[in-house]
Amino acid sequence: AAKAVTDSTAFLWTVFTRLDPALDLHAKEMRVTGRRVSFEGPIVLDRRVRPGDAEEVAADEKTEAGVRRRWKEYFPGT
Repeated sequence: AAKAVTDSTAFLWTVFTRLDPALDLHAKEMRVTGRRVSFEGPIVLDRRVRPGDAEEVAADEKTEAGVRRRWKEYFPGT
C-alpha cells in the first residue's frame, strides 16, 4: 500500500482496481442532484488494505518477460 503513495503507476492501479467510491471517497461536501453526485474539495481517497481484501496477483518472471518481449505485437504503435 505504501508503494501506491510514491509510485504513480501503483497509485493508478490501486485506484482503478481496488477503490470503492462508496467506502473510500471522502470530501468536504457531497451533493446529490437526481442521480448525480458531486463533491467539493478537498477530496481524500482512503484505500488502505482491509481485512478480506484479495491478495494482489503478480505475474511470474517468465510471463512478464514474454509480455515485455511481445508488447509491440500485442499493442502496435506503442
